[in-house]
Amino acid sequence: MLDTANQAAWTAGTIDRLFNADKEKIERFGRGAASALLVYRYAQANLVFSIKKGAHEMKISFLTASGRSKPATSVAEQRDTTNLLT
Repeated sequence: MLDTANQAAWTAGTIDRLFNADKEKIERFGRGAASALLVYRYAQANLVFSIKKGAHEMKISFLTASGRSKPATSVAEQRDTTNLLT
């Protein structure tokens, strides 16, 4: 049981570091960083969503949501997470 708890704590720490690294990359986007971070956080909570519905729920325009969705989500896609738990 202790081993399982240690693995869970390690995994949580790893995921937290990954999210923080993504946030730091997004913050360097410049003018669009705030909306890109909003879309990134929304995508974390809603793995599958439509831009139209997401824009409505985030209270941003469709154009802003669609323009920021690709850069925000590509930050996470740029790293290989297949070995996250090994």
